[in-house]
Amino acid sequence: MHKFILLLATLLVLTTVALAVPPYPVQVKPVNTDSTPKFSAGLGIGLMYGGLGTNVEYRLNQQASLTAGIGLDGRGEWLLGGRYYFKPEGEGSRGRFTVGVGSINKSKDIIPRHYDEFTKGILAIGWSWANADTDYKGFDIDITTEGRISVGYHF
Repeated sequence: MHKFILLLATLLVLTTVALAVPPYPVQVKPVNTDSTPKFSAGLGIGLMYGGLGTNVEYRLNQQASLTAGIGLDGRGEWLLGGRYYFKPEGEGSRGRFTVGVGSINKSKDIIPRHYDEFTKGILAIGWSWANADTDYKGFDIDITTEGRISVGYHF
């Protein structure tokens, strides 16, 4: 029994070391955090932009950010949330997941004169196609769990 425990412990240590050391050389693309802008702003349409409006994003680190959208079309839609990018900065286009809270305005009229406002939690998955020079300039697309699509450009 003692030999079995020793063999099991040895296999556990070797497996841990084998998983920790990649079989190929790893190249890390450095990100110059001194010159990398922390804020980006964009214009677009959809819930991430408050209907028809603007979105501002503040980078917390290479893969997480805070985001806020506010509509400029007079309907009063807005969004506050956080984003997680699936790949770090410097990777060009990247997928992302957004969690937040926002207002959704709906109208039952064909020609809207009155809107019913709902404040609720928002979940969305999206993609950002970035400029080769920076991860902050480029097109964005997101789709919420309700099927609402947002499209915009960050600059």
